Amino acid sequence: MLQSAYAIACFLLVYLVTRVCCHIALRPWRASAGQHWTQRARLLFSGRLTAAYCLLTLPVDAYCCAKLINAHDHDLPTPISAWAVSFAAVAAVILACESVSREIRPGNRFGQFFRSTASIVLLRYLSIVAILAATAIMPWHFGIVAWVIAAVTVAALIAMQYGLTVNIMSRLGILKPADPDLQQLVDDTSRKMGIAVRHTWILPNTAATALALVTTRDIVFTSALLTHLPGEQIAAICAHELGHLSEPPHVRRRRQLSAFLFFPLIFLWPTIALGNRFLLYFAAWLFIVSLLRSQLGGMARQMEIRADQLAGAAVNNPAVLARALERLYEVNQMPAVIGRRRSVHPPLYDRMTAAGIVPDYARPLPPKQRSVLDIALLAILVILITAQFATAGGPWPRKSQDASQYQSR
Repeated sequence: MLQSAYAIACFLLVYLVTRVCCHIALRPWRASAGQHWTQRARLLFSGRLTAAYCLLTLPVDAYCCAKLINAHDHDLPTPISAWAVSFAAVAAVILACESVSREIRPGNRFGQFFRSTASIVLLRYLSIVAILAATAIMPWHFGIVAWVIAAVTVAALIAMQYGLTVNIMSRLGILKPADPDLQQLVDDTSRKMGIAVRHTWILPNTAATALALVTTRDIVFTSALLTHLPGEQIAAICAHELGHLSEPPHVRRRRQLSAFLFFPLIFLWPTIALGNRFLLYFAAWLFIVSLLRSQLGGMARQMEIRADQLAGAAVNNPAVLARALERLYEVNQMPAVIGRRRSVHPPLYDRMTAAGIVPDYARPLPPKQRSVLDIALLAILVILITAQFATAGGPWPRKSQDASQYQSR
């Protein structure tokens, strides 16, 4: 009973904090009503970043607070379950973001946000979910159980790349086979470019986008894209995704390896138990991840430029693809210039000028990448994590110490 009360209290508090943060972050966007869509998208992007910071920080804050309360208040009749309040915090942030989503897209119904969010998580981030799940159940010592979990995780990550995710989503009815008209469009474009496609799927989703699954050679179109774009522009987007399916083998291998960048995270608990060597391992992992992400980001950006060029040649008019991309950005309310150096996609404005189109608006300023509110959320997270480690006797205990002090995590 008490555990439920703790989780409910956490849910209500995190929901309130998220709503307040998003309300503050979206004030400039609300005040921009009537302005050009590029300006509104630029202001909205900052609010979306704040919502993302809430999702990344508040559940961890809830976990750390529960651990700190358990450590300092020994008179509690029942210790607070840190994982329970964390899951309650995740649910609260998602529900608060759903309310914000309905404000941004007033026509969306309550269930559309959850179905859209769940489908994108399954299709694009299921590997991250698998890694986090493996981290949660990993024991504190390297042994047969730890290596079995690691082997199962590796097998799952490989299976996801070779069709497990698509198979699950299609069996659940989340991914639907393309209708005859769309399939004919894809077949015609495929023959014209000489690039084979295995399956074409439709993903019911409020975001207008398309995805190329390079390993399985599948293409996914969202229902929003098919609703908002005419046939000529859909063909141009299809040609762009087919360009990704024709990437060189070494690029495909690097994309496949990118799914394993965060795999070492599953060994977080047993490496902490190793003592002072944890800091060395963690620093080495961060260095390798940063280096590989930088290289993969540059490679992915080159492949986007290459896909644009192939699509422009396939439709005999690069301007068609540029206008299709502009329409997608407008529908999704994404900024025409993001300003991130490592962004995978080149700025829309640059892609349009490269296609020979002079937009009827000046080059927009990039959105703010981090607000004072975002910095505050990060600062609170760092303070709570530091306090959690300090309460536990330090994150890197002496080798002679037993890891049992952590096992109630």
